[in-house]
Amino acid sequence: MMRVPSREALGRWCVANSGRLGMEGGGRVALRGLEVEVLRHVPGKRWTARLSGTLGRGRQTRGFVAIVKSYGSRRNAQDAYRTLEALDRLREAGAGEKHARFYTPRPLAIDPEQRLVLVEALAGESLEAALPLVGGSPVLGELGQALARFHAGPAACRKRIDVRSLQGHLRRSACAIRAAFPGLAPHLDTLTRRLWLERPRPGRPTLLHGSFRLNHVLVHQGRLALIDLDGASVGPAEFDVANFLASLYYFEAEGRLHGIERREIARRFLNGYRAVARWALDPEALRWYRAALLVAKQARKYATRPRREPERKLRRMLSLAERSLRPASRRAERVRREGLGEVRA
Repeated sequence: MMRVPSREALGRWCVANSGRLGMEGGGRVALRGLEVEVLRHVPGKRWTARLSGTLGRGRQTRGFVAIVKSYGSRRNAQDAYRTLEALDRLREAGAGEKHARFYTPRPLAIDPEQRLVLVEALAGESLEAALPLVGGSPVLGELGQALARFHAGPAACRKRIDVRSLQGHLRRSACAIRAAFPGLAPHLDTLTRRLWLERPRPGRPTLLHGSFRLNHVLVHQGRLALIDLDGASVGPAEFDVANFLASLYYFEAEGRLHGIERREIARRFLNGYRAVARWALDPEALRWYRAALLVAKQARKYATRPRREPERKLRRMLSLAERSLRPASRRAERVRREGLGEVRA
């Protein structure tokens, strides 16, 4: 069970890890101020906060800002920390991130018993906050390249993402949708049956972000940072790419993007990814994962969260998923050739 740490416990932990927070040298260290800003709280699963404080030793003081995360299990905390350590070792060795022009937060400390992980707080604005202006920016090509190079990193996670695990997510999402909109049950049943029958072959295992989308990317002075690596896993690269593409349809449905802007973002991103990827994306697997994620993640939001016109938008997501599985015949060859990030509605 995930525990929300007290301010006092966090303060003691910061003092115990003062060296990692920039307070070097010997002697007794005291906490001279601490602010805790909760960024996200999913009861029972995850708690994330920004810590801002000051450490002192005599007349010497040192301000710090860091991100602390509390996990639902010791194993999840350890997996997240190991992944960040592996990526950090690549950076220190002069490979990976340094040449990819993207960064991930440095791991600072872990408390396995309390299931806490302390990481570097990176500066920047999320790419989601920059919508829709980001659509015409070269940063989208760089983002595709960054993800491709991230996928080439060490697949050190124990968590796995594959067709079977996503099928479980699909079943839970389908139950939520049926409960909220019983009239959609026949359409939903047909679609989930197709997803099972048309499931792709297992893909090459790679390091996955696990929740790759615009709000999990920061840009600061031309530098990209991939954050929120709680879902880091091992699985097919098509999963991350499809998750990004499916999230763009949600932004369009919510009026954050026009169709032409969404298509341009997808085109630039995919071109950047293909330019440096070690292995080509499987178009069939990409379409399948995109369809599955449109149902499991995007459609589910309209059944479980307050939204305007939820049924209309949910129907739109189901329709897009259906079309993603089997593109129109006049476009099939182009889809196979390009691994397309677009579904015509």
